[in-house]
Amino acid sequence: MSARFQDIAIVLTNWDELLKAPDYFSQAERRLFSSRVYLWSQYLHEFVNAPFIQQLFGHGPESWDGIFATYAHNTYVSYLYEYGIIGFSGFICFVFAILWFAIRIRLTHIRIKMIGALLGFLVMNLATMPLWNIEGLILFSIIFGVTMAGYTSSRAGLIKNKYHVHLPKQHERVSS
Repeated sequence: MSARFQDIAIVLTNWDELLKAPDYFSQAERRLFSSRVYLWSQYLHEFVNAPFIQQLFGHGPESWDGIFATYAHNTYVSYLYEYGIIGFSGFICFVFAILWFAIRIRLTHIRIKMIGALLGFLVMNLATMPLWNIEGLILFSIIFGVTMAGYTSSRAGLIKNKYHVHLPKQHERVSS
């Protein structure tokens, strides 16, 4: 476990030296983060050297299979390679929209939990690809659903308080 924490320090202090073509990685650099940095380099190198149309729209879903020995182990790198700038940007916009909704939740304890859950999920996507597994999709759906429920509940409360709308109780009759 301590070796993994050492890898974090190495990557944070030498990140600029790790931005290079995969052919130039030493054996020690290839082992960083269980070879993830090396994998990311392979994907990013292929992305940067692809024709512009593939950079824009990507190589296609699952296109890594047959080209690379293993999947990218990073949602962002994988989305950039497979879905291009447009698909990657769409994903990032969606994530920022969820974060914006989470920030706008009125109840502080729910807002903090949803922001924390989303940020934790986004960090997890740096080292693995939870959106490929049913468990990751379920977790992301729960984060999204609870965030939207908290946001819409907050908005309904703001509208009610802002305009002083009197909502009839169930036993009161509403005349038309």
